[in-house]
Amino acid sequence: MPHETKKDGQEGNNPLDANDLFKDLKEAAVFGLTTIALILFILGPLLFHRFCYGDTSESIAYEWESVAYRTFSVVALSMFVPCTAISYFIARRRVRKRELMEICRLLSLNYEYYMGIYGRETKQVHFFFAATFTFVVTLLGLTAVMLGAELNLNKGLNLLLRGSFGSQTNINSGGDARAHAQYQLGSLLFFGLAFLGAYLWGLQEIIRRYLTNDLSPGVYYTLGVRMIFAAILALLVYQIIGGNGSPSKAPEALEKFGGAISSLLAFLIGIFPQRVLQHFTDKISVFARPQDTEGIEVPLELIQGISVNDRMRLLDEGVDSCFDLAQADFIRLLFTTPFPAKQLIDWMLQAKLCVFFPDKLDDLRTKGVRTIDQLKLLDHDTKDTLTALTSETKLTHTTLERAKSELDGDMSVVQLVQFREYLGMTDLLMPPDALKSSTSS
Repeated sequence: MPHETKKDGQEGNNPLDANDLFKDLKEAAVFGLTTIALILFILGPLLFHRFCYGDTSESIAYEWESVAYRTFSVVALSMFVPCTAISYFIARRRVRKRELMEICRLLSLNYEYYMGIYGRETKQVHFFFAATFTFVVTLLGLTAVMLGAELNLNKGLNLLLRGSFGSQTNINSGGDARAHAQYQLGSLLFFGLAFLGAYLWGLQEIIRRYLTNDLSPGVYYTLGVRMIFAAILALLVYQIIGGNGSPSKAPEALEKFGGAISSLLAFLIGIFPQRVLQHFTDKISVFARPQDTEGIEVPLELIQGISVNDRMRLLDEGVDSCFDLAQADFIRLLFTTPFPAKQLIDWMLQAKLCVFFPDKLDDLRTKGVRTIDQLKLLDHDTKDTLTALTSETKLTHTTLERAKSELDGDMSVVQLVQFREYLGMTDLLMPPDALKSSTSS
């Protein structure tokens, strides 16, 4: 097969690596200094006030130690975001780059061309803005969770914690002031647990993407938006279960619902905000999805070898069904997802089969047909294979013939099979000269 690659693209002893590394380290230092400045800007006034104007009594000193510990916890937990972004961009990103260069060499693809199209979002400036956004959201959210009482967020009229119920007059009336403060404190707790749930989910997602060399700026933006979305959704849910926003009814309503269960609910809202929102929209007829649909759903669960995390990753690329995967661009998915090339090819060939036979997959798989290219290999002339397949399964001969005739003009299947053969006949560790000699023979 024709093979054209730039020798300068091979990493290893490239003299440009030292310059690139120095440039990355310099940008990492700038990002680190910016992070420290943001921490001092947000938490500095609180610390300055406590240190300069705080009481010197023993009780206040103990309180100061507690505040200092929680402040350190906020900073330490928030630093996870910039630390992973810096370490990935300097070290792990190069591992994925070498893997893609080797795959492109085997498949005779122009690495520089496709990397220029699909690799734009991995530039330094994109990582900087994405990580900074998520870092600020994390810092503000954790500050509200761990230092909310010290900041008096539950005192006075707080529209986010109080909701649309009540007025300043009611809050200032002597009998209701304590009830309002207690209600807003419970709302703040609900908010905090949902925020922590979203944050912990984000930590797992970042670690998983980091280990698979698939960390991108979009992951940080998703985490930041998810924490905001989960926290606001938790406040709305609290308005529903907390006595419909009435402070006098809140203790009774929460006790009836269950204090421990309400805390668990808030945490689960942070982990699964979309499911909670879908539950409430299904309860409202205006937003409910229509029950009668003419189209047949072909979910990604029908494909063998795809896990829950794999489906979530494909969903990030706009692939949420077998229809999408069957029509997806293989090269784009190769550059934008961490999945091995062979695995992507197998999934796409399975997806094409699922599109044609969504309800007959079990019959086909029991007879050894699990990808669309295996169906194309059935003998056209003698019809023996087709006859045996139709007699032993629920498939009809006409259906199989129609599917095969439509696939005859599908060049994407031919290309995928050809890529699979290239990957199957070569070794990733084989030097380029040996690869050329093996393919030419």
